[in-house]
Amino acid sequence: VFLDELDTHAQTLSTQSLALENATESDEKQNTIKIMFRAAHSLKGAAMAVKLDPVKTVSKHLEDVLSDVRDDKIEVTAQLISKILEAADVVSEIGQRVRRGESLDLTSLNRLLPKLQELCATTDDTPTADPSPAKIASKSVQSAPQAAAWPTKPVGKTDSVSPALQAAPPEQSASIRVAARKLDALLAHSGELLVARGRLSLRAKDASELRESATEFRSKWNAARAIIKMQRGDVTRESINRAHGILESASESLVRLSRQIELLTTGMESDNRLLKQTCGLLDDEIYNARMLPFADACSGLERAVRDIATATQKKVKLTIEGADVEVDRSVLEGLKDPLLHLVRNAVDHGIEKPADRVANGKPPTAKLTVSASLRGGQMEVLVEDDGAGFDLERIRAIAEKRGMEIPDDAREQARLVFAPGFSTAKLITDISGRGVGLDVVQSRVESLHGAVDVSFIKGQGTRFTLKVPLTLTTIRTMLVMVNDQIHAIPTTSVERLVRFGINEVHSTAGRDTLLLGDAPTRLVSLASTLGMKSKGLFAGKSTKGLAVVLTTGQQRVAFVVDEVLSEQEVLVKNNGARIRRLRHFSGCTLLPTGQIALVTNSSNVVRTALGSVHDRSDLAELKQKSRRRKRLLLADDSVTTLALLKNILEGSGYDVLTACDGKQAWELAKVNTFDAVVSDVDMPQMDGFDLTSKLRGSEATAELPIILVTARGSDRDKEQGVQVGANAYIVKSSFDQQILLDTLAQLV
Repeated sequence: VFLDELDTHAQTLSTQSLALENATESDEKQNTIKIMFRAAHSLKGAAMAVKLDPVKTVSKHLEDVLSDVRDDKIEVTAQLISKILEAADVVSEIGQRVRRGESLDLTSLNRLLPKLQELCATTDDTPTADPSPAKIASKSVQSAPQAAAWPTKPVGKTDSVSPALQAAPPEQSASIRVAARKLDALLAHSGELLVARGRLSLRAKDASELRESATEFRSKWNAARAIIKMQRGDVTRESINRAHGILESASESLVRLSRQIELLTTGMESDNRLLKQTCGLLDDEIYNARMLPFADACSGLERAVRDIATATQKKVKLTIEGADVEVDRSVLEGLKDPLLHLVRNAVDHGIEKPADRVANGKPPTAKLTVSASLRGGQMEVLVEDDGAGFDLERIRAIAEKRGMEIPDDAREQARLVFAPGFSTAKLITDISGRGVGLDVVQSRVESLHGAVDVSFIKGQGTRFTLKVPLTLTTIRTMLVMVNDQIHAIPTTSVERLVRFGINEVHSTAGRDTLLLGDAPTRLVSLASTLGMKSKGLFAGKSTKGLAVVLTTGQQRVAFVVDEVLSEQEVLVKNNGARIRRLRHFSGCTLLPTGQIALVTNSSNVVRTALGSVHDRSDLAELKQKSRRRKRLLLADDSVTTLALLKNILEGSGYDVLTACDGKQAWELAKVNTFDAVVSDVDMPQMDGFDLTSKLRGSEATAELPIILVTARGSDRDKEQGVQVGANAYIVKSSFDQQILLDTLAQLV
């Protein structure tokens, strides 16, 4: 109990000292000092109760300092705040050592006490009449610090520590504070659950009576049948009357049995509704009891900002918004490290020194904001600064030096900072330069079934966006079937479902794509991404496909699945100690059917799909194996290009008929049969777009695969090609003959 109290008071001293440093109004300062003094006084009393003299000594000196501050004998300065923060750190360090059962290394305490006494020495040199152990210790430390060091024997053998602390377990059990109103609600719903349980016991009694009635009816019915069967050869009025009496009695039993079944069914349905409602309310309250304010995840951020700003000679004001937004404790714990890394990174890397800010027309004090808000079933956390933004040139240079692939999009280039070991720091220090911060941010957020993204404006600032679910206990998932296995995909990453035909699959740079809206979207098999064999479309066993479109940040991929089963809430369990880490799975769940479904890590699945090389899909390989000698129509107004492409295609086993422009190609298509068309765009008389449009408008060539090979590489031209009906679009500037052959293999 004392150790928990110690942590609370140390945290209060730390946070309130930062508030005191930033306070501007006199009333605000006095109120803050009052809170700090109360924390120091309570800590001193608790330490005396368990006979932990080092903590009592620090607390007594803090009381003296805060008393002088309250009486305006000491001015509030950065030096004073630093010493109070150092005192809070020393108290926390002692508490941690006691909690772990380690020996007390009081070197930090011996360095601190002279500093605290020095603060009071200039205002009150009068010796106190109370020769308390704290005063004696502090005087000893002031005169001979090393000789006055507290004993560093194991805690269990230290005379100044009470037996209660000696018996403290080494490990700290997780605990949270729950509001009384939440516990009252839990107790109330628990009582309602007992009522429902009592009603179910009555239903069990009804079911027992029903079983007895059914047994009685069966016995009477069998007796009547036996009499009739025995008397078939010699039917007498007596036997008929006897059988009739038994059947009448059985009929009455049947009526009673039907009535009991009806009552039991009605009662069970009513009880089931009550139990469902009560359990739902109880689940909600248990969920609420686990909810903690976002402010808890931000504890320590102000201190970190102040320490780094002081060390780097910068001025930074931290603002926390949405502090009262509540989120599950497990999510909150998972957010602490990412937030700390992002804040440290912003102060050390993103924010400029005051002189540089003034030279760029900015105020000398930078703004750093950490905010939380609810977005549906997720919490969105923003970490924003008004610093210099990203230096893309340096990011590209470092990526190139490390042999990393550099994307064309500036936003994707900025995401390179999440790569393991990536750092733009020119000097490795105790603050940064080791390249682990942002990698940790991404991995930790993704382990929470969340995603992280970054955006910036050069010279104006950077924004990191973290999206995480409100709870990890239960999540909403979409259950899909992949290679006869059920997988649960968190719905927070599901954008839409798409049904498509093989003719709607296009090829861009050798990759399968679907046109969703105006944006080509990468199409892959979820089975192959997870290392399994594909079925259906990608196995060549179907011409129709079903895809689940997943989005994480700005990345989007359509994953082909065998079947979508349902959408439901599931209870997520970890994979256990034997399975340390599965890249594509973050947990598992037990379904009502008894089957186990793995919960996918959407971010890693999307990243794997986008990072795959230009491999042929299973469908392409299957088609190439069974490919007969296909006939192609090749159209291009350049003699050189025409000859080059013809040689490539004929060398790969195709029969090729050439046309020098779109009009000639159209005339040839009307009188010949082709398996595919490969055409340029810029041609006289009829360009490639018009040729494609005409081919699509003719019933004979409406389904003919068309590949446009052109020098036009803009997104607008690509979209126009898709709109007129082209199946693939290959840019000559990045032409690779294998890409052309792979694309043909997929289409013909």
